Amino acid sequence: MRTTRHPALRWTALTLAGLAAFRLLLRPRLLRWGATPAEARRKMPGDTLIPRPHVVATRAITVAAEPQDLWPLLPTLAAQDAEVVQEKPFHTLVMAVRGFYVTVTWAMELREQHDGTRMVVRQRILCRPGVLGLIYLLLSDTADFFTVREQLTTVKALAEGKPHRAALAVP
Repeated sequence: MRTTRHPALRWTALTLAGLAAFRLLLRPRLLRWGATPAEARRKMPGDTLIPRPHVVATRAITVAAEPQDLWPLLPTLAAQDAEVVQEKPFHTLVMAVRGFYVTVTWAMELREQHDGTRMVVRQRILCRPGVLGLIYLLLSDTADFFTVREQLTTVKALAEGKPHRAALAVP
């Protein structure tokens, strides 16, 4: 006689295996999209504003344009209510949002190189204890990847003067 397995246990095991695979294999790539391992490890301005964040994401893109062409577009990468914390024109911009349930910083660096400008963006997130902080953490941990990737490719398209579907919506 064959015993039937519990479907709930199978689904639980599959779900846990999927979450573990995501956490170990996919999540690190999403949090480091476009950035080299050296860029992800490198200290950036603004890192000390949140010394022990829950999430650190370093993303980068190379743009065939000069830093002065990218500079006016950088504020579009942070939240609308972000305040400028540190600024070195055409090189570094650090912005922060200090909300009730979360503190987020965006450090943006422009580095000239032979084929254009390397734009490195680091986001650090610290959530407050409680339900709202936990919800924000769960949603922002990797979900913001799609938004940030779209923002970086839009900035690239605008700076390079190339058509981009999202670039049409940016004033």
